[in-house]
Amino acid sequence: MNKINKIFEAFELAKQQYKEVLWKRRIFDKIAWNEKLVWLYGLRWVWKTTILFQKLNETKNSIYLSMDWGFLKEESLYELIKEIYKTYKIENFFVDEIHFCETWREDLKNVYDLLPVKVYFSGSNQIWIYEKWADLSRRAIFYYVPIFSLREFLNLKFAYDLEVLEFKDIFMPASYTSYLSKVSLNHLKEYLRFWQFGFYYENPDTYEFKLNQVVKKMIYEDGIDFMKIEKISDLEKLLYFIANTVQNKLSYTALAKKLQVHPKTIQNYLIFLEKIGIIKNIPKYGTISDSLRKEVKPYFMATNFVYVFCVDCFSDAITWKFRENFFVSSIKNFNLNVDVFFKTTTDFVLKFQNKDYEFEIWWKSKTRKDVFVVKDDILLWDENTIPLWVFWMLW
Repeated sequence: MNKINKIFEAFELAKQQYKEVLWKRRIFDKIAWNEKLVWLYGLRWVWKTTILFQKLNETKNSIYLSMDWGFLKEESLYELIKEIYKTYKIENFFVDEIHFCETWREDLKNVYDLLPVKVYFSGSNQIWIYEKWADLSRRAIFYYVPIFSLREFLNLKFAYDLEVLEFKDIFMPASYTSYLSKVSLNHLKEYLRFWQFGFYYENPDTYEFKLNQVVKKMIYEDGIDFMKIEKISDLEKLLYFIANTVQNKLSYTALAKKLQVHPKTIQNYLIFLEKIGIIKNIPKYGTISDSLRKEVKPYFMATNFVYVFCVDCFSDAITWKFRENFFVSSIKNFNLNVDVFFKTTTDFVLKFQNKDYEFEIWWKSKTRKDVFVVKDDILLWDENTIPLWVFWMLW
């Protein structure tokens, strides 16, 4: 059996896994599917492959292939697409794990320039995106596929039809009072721990095991293959420290002492962990000199990640950390055109359309009327106090 026949056989087998997934993520309708090259990127298990198959199932003259299939090792993607197009007149190609093809950049450039076909492709390696995106920036359209929002999982799990809120709606309680019959504080607690990746929907019983494997794969595979980091164990130690430290504002020097490395190494580690999508480093609000000071506020991009590294996730002290992390990840995951900063006098400043909004997370004794308080134990707005769950309705 030649390689093209193997591709068609593998395609038919793969298609059986996705033919019944009808519910679509919000990103699906935002993708410009008419473009010649469309690039989906994001963390593992956010349904990138599912999205590709959902579009494939409604597109004629289409085929799917994954470049991590063993029999495609060392094959040229351009030559494969050219042969399939010429022989079978297929014009729409859905390609997964494209970074397993060593010549993917040159191949896609040639496809774009020389063949009348469309290619929709994905990859789960975040740092690979940072290193290689410029090569195709003129030809390809990029789409970040975020983790599942609370709104999406409620719609998926209970077949609701909750609509997306705009950022301005956060400050207008009337915009989301209709949601109250469908949202509970228990939903919020479950979402903090479970509802952010697609494999929970597939099998809740194995969720924590798979989540742990995903995080380890990101650290070890990306760290060794792309960053050439020798002491991978230091990355895990750093993540354990971040997860179990209540005070998030950390200096490079303090972290360096904990790990017994140079402060510059800590800075490089934090940059790497942000590139692969595990954490987000929040800068300090203020002048340029403020933002350049050697202190950082790292937060996990998904609160589910905290459970992988946290020793006692149910302690009162760590509960405070979850609240802040939940707030930050709600803003940074969904490309809301909102900038986030930490501040000495308040927890966070959000900059939206050249206006600053200051927030305190669970502030018991609020004295400033110009600061909004965010709480996780309320469902309704109360005198400038905003329920935390509302921020996860923005996507």
